[in-house]
Amino acid sequence: MNLTKEDLGVDKVPEFFHLRNKKLYPAEWRQAFNRKISEGRRVLNENTYDFVLEWVRCSPKGRLARTLEKLAQVQREYLALADEFCEKYDAIQDEWKAFCESKHSGSWELMRPHYPKEILRRKFDFFRTITEIKAAEPPSKTSAPEVIEAYQRAKAEFCNKCYNCCERRPKSNLAKHPDLRLF
Repeated sequence: MNLTKEDLGVDKVPEFFHLRNKKLYPAEWRQAFNRKISEGRRVLNENTYDFVLEWVRCSPKGRLARTLEKLAQVQREYLALADEFCEKYDAIQDEWKAFCESKHSGSWELMRPHYPKEILRRKFDFFRTITEIKAAEPPSKTSAPEVIEAYQRAKAEFCNKCYNCCERRPKSNLAKHPDLRLF
């Protein structure tokens, strides 16, 4: 849900409000959380490959355990930061209230309902989903001719793409290349 100037009941939004994401807490805490999020993304980018879907990464099985271990460490640090934030929230809230009121009189009462302390911890999550993708089984001798033909076209297209990515070899050697005998 987005926070708007109408939610705050003001005509002009003060420059220290961060609308849309409801980031109604001090910049140093936002930066600390953003650093941990960036660190998690960096772990993924350094240890995985792009995938056809946005925000999805592909990891070789041999590297997956190490990647998950690094991500688990970043997750523990992120959640510890969230716990620290929640423990210190009363003091942070008092400082933020003084800051808001010094910038725009009456602003704290407009902002306070949008971050009730009771649900604060639920605002911080760090998760991942892992899905294993397995190769399709080749068609059998009893498969329909259309299935066999489609499989052969897909195999040829895949081998051609692999050939273009690998070092250039004569096409006659392509089928003998051990890395390309995947089907």
